[in-house]
Formats: sequence, C-alpha cells, structure tokens
Amino acid sequence: MSEEKNNKHLVVFLGVKTSGKDWNAKPYLEMGYKKISFADPLRNMLWEILGFAPNEKISYSDFKNVSFDIWTKKTGRNTLDLLNFLPEKTNISSIRKMLQNLGSVMKKMFGQEYWAKLWYNNVLQADCNTVCTDCRFEYEIKKALSLSKKGYEVKFVWCCYSGANFKEILKDKHESEALAQYIYWNQDKYKLCDGCYINIETLKKIMKDFSVFQKANNKILSIS
Repeated sequence: MSEEKNNKHLVVFLGVKTSGKDWNAKPYLEMGYKKISFADPLRNMLWEILGFAPNEKISYSDFKNVSFDIWTKKTGRNTLDLLNFLPEKTNISSIRKMLQNLGSVMKKMFGQEYWAKLWYNNVLQADCNTVCTDCRFEYEIKKALSLSKKGYEVKFVWCCYSGANFKEILKDKHESEALAQYIYWNQDKYKLCDGCYINIETLKKIMKDFSVFQKANNKILSIS
C-alpha cells in the first residue's frame, strides 16, 4: 500500500512525567502546531463525571496532582469526607491517579488500543501540524508511526529535564511510566540528551530492547 502525501508534521515528545515535554513543545505551538493528546478523551470523560474542569484559576497541571482532601479545602466543596470511605492506601489519592486508573480500566474493557485509536482519529480529523506530549506506551508509539502511511512526517523528541523531586518521580511504578523510565536509565546507551530527536531506527531498537527487558522482569517476578 503506497503512502499518502499531505505535508503534515507530527512531533511526539517522550519522557517521564515532569521531564519538560510540554516545555519542549512550546516552540511548535507558537508556530501554529496543535496539541492533541492521547488523554484528551479521558480527561473530558472525567470532567463530565466530576461536573468540574480546571480553568484559568486552577491550571490542569496543578489540578491533576491535587489530593482529594486538599482539593476539598481549596474549593470549599463538601465531599462527605470522601477519604473516610476509602482504604488508607487507596490508589485514587489524587486526580492524576484517578485519570491513570480510569484509563487502565477502559483499556481492559474495550481493548489496549482504545485511547490510541481515538487519538489517531483525532489527529486525522484535525488535519494539521500536531504535537503530542503524553505518548507513554509502545502501542502508542506504533500508532503515531503509522500516521506516516497517511502522509505525516513523524518525529520523536526525548525529554529528560530533572527538576525538583525528580528522584521521587522516578519511583512511580505505574505502567504508564515504565517505558520512559527504561529509556531514561539507558539514555547514554542510545546516545540521547534532553531535547534531541530520536532516530526512528533507534526508537525501534529501544522498543525491542524494552520488550526483552519486560519479559525478563516478568519471568523473575513469576519465579519469586
């Protein structure tokens, strides 16, 4: 099947959370690129459930890291002491965790590529130069690469800015952080630095190595 030509560009930023993906995307946005995220439909779903969405007074970046007890105090809302109903070690202690869990549940119900397919269609419908700053899984990378068949020039940028609490951030064991953390710990091996483009062949090598790494880890865990 021959590839289409439409002269559109897609730039995908990879990195662990708070590593500067949005910051590195700013120049592209200033040039007129549109930001389309894998999590856009997920966020919209959660805002509908909550009946509330961040605005200019509470930025999304701040809001998703707010814990339920702090959020209640800031907004003055009565949540019937929500935390009293949850286990002490609940895994929905913040909006970020709720987004992560909701995303995982929907993938279990409707298939691993549920959100990736929605994102792919959103990019095609937008029909413009695009940036994406929340690509976290192998299948999301593959979905982005597949847009080259629709005529998009697809590029990947590695981000590894280490700000405050970065050591704590690297302890996050959620599945969505696994690939980026693997690249971070092996970036010297792949000759990557903050803000650099990742050669497509290098990216494919990374995904192959990561797959081997995961299988080895799963084998060790099953034995133990």
